[in-house]
Amino acid sequence: HLVYAYHVTYGLHTTTTRGSNNIGPYHYPEKAVPLFATNAIDDLPLPIYGDGMQMRDYQYVTDHCEGIDVVLHRGAPGEFYNVGTGVETHNIDMARAILDILGKPHSLLTFVPDRAGHDRRYALDTAKLKALGWTSRHSFAEALERTVRWYVDNLVAGQQFHGAVLVARGDQVILSKGYGMADGDAGIANTSLTRFRLASVSKQLTAMGVLILQQRGTLNVDDP
Repeated sequence: HLVYAYHVTYGLHTTTTRGSNNIGPYHYPEKAVPLFATNAIDDLPLPIYGDGMQMRDYQYVTDHCEGIDVVLHRGAPGEFYNVGTGVETHNIDMARAILDILGKPHSLLTFVPDRAGHDRRYALDTAKLKALGWTSRHSFAEALERTVRWYVDNLVAGQQFHGAVLVARGDQVILSKGYGMADGDAGIANTSLTRFRLASVSKQLTAMGVLILQQRGTLNVDDP
């Protein structure tokens, strides 16, 4: 590890953190939690990879930030600290919980072929960080509810998003293929990025059913 090598070789004061999966506001929208939330809001299927039994430790983003801050100020030189809740959740259970938060039927769960090399489990031992006095403020249920409610409160009315990513760059909009989308979905074939000029983006997005989030620096929905 390059950072640790500098600590060992030159005595540089370093600390390193490893974080589990984050959820919360402004979450990159192709990821599972925001995709499932936005799909469920509009009664669209939630694509579940394989059998949905992959396990993740989902933590609220501000808890992760606080953990990093604790390590920065209290961590021992040269040490490594894992930041997470220590609670593992199956993806299928996370998807069901999102549907329950929104009062949507579990029939929206749709199983799709698993992706190649999909990791079955991510797990972290957080005991070393807890020994510094840190603990996660939010349970998984609290973190998930806050994240889902943020999407409910921040969707632009009448627009749909569902896993495709919009980024405005000058006079272009970049549409990225999202979670669970096969090649050819949403008009994207054999590529992960397609560019549309703003002059034609409205018709393109209407045809594809793309939802736009009110985030800093994203596309102005009043543009033609």
